[in-house]
Amino acid sequence: MRTMTLEEFNMNLVVAKPRMMKMLKKELKIVALKIERQAKKNATTFPKVRTGRLRSSISSAVTFSNGSPRILTLAGSGSSVDYASFVEFGTDDPEPPRLFYSKQLKGFRYASKGIKPRLFVGRAVEKVRVDMPDVLKKIMNLTLMVK
Repeated sequence: MRTMTLEEFNMNLVVAKPRMMKMLKKELKIVALKIERQAKKNATTFPKVRTGRLRSSISSAVTFSNGSPRILTLAGSGSSVDYASFVEFGTDDPEPPRLFYSKQLKGFRYASKGIKPRLFVGRAVEKVRVDMPDVLKKIMNLTLMVK
């Protein structure tokens, strides 16, 4: 294998940029769909599904801002699921937890009015993010191949 000079490498970058952006957009769409799928799985089990509206409101898209690609995953936007952010990030409890007797549990327990964060989208991003270096490495290898 022949070594490239710096000038040859720079020329390859100039020629390869449009091809790289096209490949990056394609790969990021695949990653976005994986995040969406995982977020919907997470929204099925924790928090447990009651109506399915939260799960069906999750969507992902690839956007470009100032030439930089971004994956945007939303839950509850443009629908009647206005509680999605509360389920994702939780809520504060203005009062400290209080002790009460539960007939179903047949004993005392502590309860609060706040919602614990479920991070159904956040956990999906973390799970899929592990594969991103491999995706970027693949794109760089295919883009910068000398022809």
